[in-house]
Amino acid sequence: MLLSIEQIIKQSTQRLEHSSDSAKLDVELLLAHSLNKDRTYLFTWHDKIVAEENVTVFNALLARRLSGEPIAYILGQQEFWDLKLHTAQHTLIPRADTETLIEWVLELADQLPESAHVIDLGTGTGAIALALANEFPHWQVQGVDLVPEAVALAKSNAILNNLERVQFFQSRWFDQVGIGGNHDSFDLIVSNPPYIDPLDEDSNLHYYNQFSIKAPTDYIKYIMLVMKEFSLNQRTQKVVIWGNMTKKSEHFKLFTKYIGNIGFGPRPSHLKFNYHFDELADQQYFDLFSVFLCD
Repeated sequence: MLLSIEQIIKQSTQRLEHSSDSAKLDVELLLAHSLNKDRTYLFTWHDKIVAEENVTVFNALLARRLSGEPIAYILGQQEFWDLKLHTAQHTLIPRADTETLIEWVLELADQLPESAHVIDLGTGTGAIALALANEFPHWQVQGVDLVPEAVALAKSNAILNNLERVQFFQSRWFDQVGIGGNHDSFDLIVSNPPYIDPLDEDSNLHYYNQFSIKAPTDYIKYIMLVMKEFSLNQRTQKVVIWGNMTKKSEHFKLFTKYIGNIGFGPRPSHLKFNYHFDELADQQYFDLFSVFLCD
């Protein structure tokens, strides 16, 4: 028996609500995608009967979501800032939290040249680089990623958003920067490095947006690994961390012992994760979603 849009949404939401915190929204997005319509169509034509071929497509997509696959991978796209971006399995899904980095840059923009040179390290989908280029048309923005498929995806997103002036190329951090006519000095360096294991002894840096902290030394080791990877002087390079720390704590002593120019800023109120380094519980998690470096 064929069902209406409203009936499909109701029944499918009940199936999905144990697997997703946004079950109704997920169902609406999947159904709209199956019908090649936007969500407004679902509300306007809620009593319209859905054709069998569309139901087949929708059920296949719903099965993927029930298995735990992220909605952005299923749909192949994600909204970020004012942009619509293609997504793929070889890049991380742009997250709303990362938009905080864009907001931070907006606050600092008046300190930068009108035609600032900017690079986004580990660009992935190109979200950060493209958002900044969209906000600041006169900026010269580049994005690099080690993964060639990510570079290709970022380029396609540049075309999708009419931002072809942003340069994307493959590079392991700065290895290929300045080669072939690419700019080699920057007014602003931004990065949302996807993920690091702070206990990894490998010389190659591995990033994790969330990582386990069992002791303050773990977090210090993480920062030192980042600075080593970027060839930054740990005694002179300014490092700012969102969080709280008292100068009398053992943690503060360790930070200042190994990192010469470190400061702590207040956590933005809209961010959900907590930073309080004086109260490190066993297996507490910190979410380092951005590294912001600027000489």
